[in-house]
Amino acid sequence: MLSLLDSGKIKQMKSSFWTCVISVPMSERRKVAEAAIRAFCIFAESSFPRRTQLVETPGLLSSLAILCGEETLLRNSEQIVHDIGRLAFYLSHFSTTRAALLVEAGWADLLVKAIRARPDDIDAVTLIIIAIHPVLEYGPISCRTAFIAAGAIAALQETIERYSPESNSPTSRSITKRCREGLEILMKESSCTIL
Repeated sequence: MLSLLDSGKIKQMKSSFWTCVISVPMSERRKVAEAAIRAFCIFAESSFPRRTQLVETPGLLSSLAILCGEETLLRNSEQIVHDIGRLAFYLSHFSTTRAALLVEAGWADLLVKAIRARPDDIDAVTLIIIAIHPVLEYGPISCRTAFIAAGAIAALQETIERYSPESNSPTSRSITKRCREGLEILMKESSCTIL
């Protein structure tokens, strides 16, 4: 897969990747998902133009989100959740148009599922929260609406409750601070009041 990405035929790859996703038997899904998201991470890590290619190729990230988004798979694979965090971090700092494309590709739902699947995995949760924050703050209303629909308010509240008692840890303080800021944005968007 990485060789296909590196070949420059990324747009031609989307249909074959989707065919792969829908044909993978459940018994093989973890192995394929781990290999796929690792390849995407390596590809995105190397340069900003490559990240742009991923976001602007309709169907590619949505296929990846479907492949990796099964909740049992997320609970059982530390690597997938970590790589989701890494890839989301690489892809998070985009113009509002690209942020909207990312969210439309099913990534709001995938990121919320990943947080809730492994809430004690502080490294992965940190990367995902860092990735979500600029999308909530600077992305269009559609981004915030998608995260609300995906259950992000409850996920952020749960994360604050999980890490607030560990206030002596700089990482925990950073996570809870970003969660509170994100929660405030979402609560305003949903016309709720923070008690």
